[in-house]
Amino acid sequence: MVEDVTEQMRIGDRMHRAEQLSAMGLLAAGVAYELKMPLNLMTVDLNFVENNIAEDSPMRDYVNSMKDELSRMKQISEHLLNLSKPEDSEQEVFEAHKLITSHPIQITLNRLQKNGFNVVTHYSDNTVKIRAIKNQLVQVLLHLIANAEEAMPEKGTLRISVDTLETANGPYASISIEDTGIGISKENIKKIFEPFFTTKGEKSTGLGLMVTYSTIETLGGTIGVKSKPGEGTTFRIVLPGVRE
Repeated sequence: MVEDVTEQMRIGDRMHRAEQLSAMGLLAAGVAYELKMPLNLMTVDLNFVENNIAEDSPMRDYVNSMKDELSRMKQISEHLLNLSKPEDSEQEVFEAHKLITSHPIQITLNRLQKNGFNVVTHYSDNTVKIRAIKNQLVQVLLHLIANAEEAMPEKGTLRISVDTLETANGPYASISIEDTGIGISKENIKKIFEPFFTTKGEKSTGLGLMVTYSTIETLGGTIGVKSKPGEGTTFRIVLPGVRE
């Protein structure tokens, strides 16, 4: 009885959070959509100003500063747009390991290897199938890989694995991204999925991991993290498989 009640509470908490994320996503997407046009117009106007001032003009420093801030605002808008729940018609069914073999991720992994990182991938040829927007999950993994790269300033090992979990409720896909970097402190690991939390300063929006969390939750999955300062960090995503 205790186990049943505990499980019901967990389900209730997840449903409540999913409803909150959905409502927040719709609001955020609406705001981001309204900002998209004026941001694009400001970018065009700023390019015009840049093309009409002398190369040695001190105004160039101000223009470059404004371009950087506009770029950051556009990045925030894109993150907010990603919070909106996708329509079921936009989703497709595919094998989980094909996320890792996709062109954008392979290009990133090849670049890391050329730059001195040790990249290790592990997955079977036939992993469980999942239902999602493939490009959305690719962006999630690219963000986690970029975080792993930044966490290893002296280079290191990046391990990516895709496994199948068989449970009483059916199969699940498990995707792990592990680095041997600087790790995350206990104080920060509790906050990493919160909006606008970042340890990277002004160059980061602090929305990447929140959007990642929201994307996985929307698909009915979970994401967890374990880390030890000085030894590295592992992110693990678990997504429900599609029954044949």
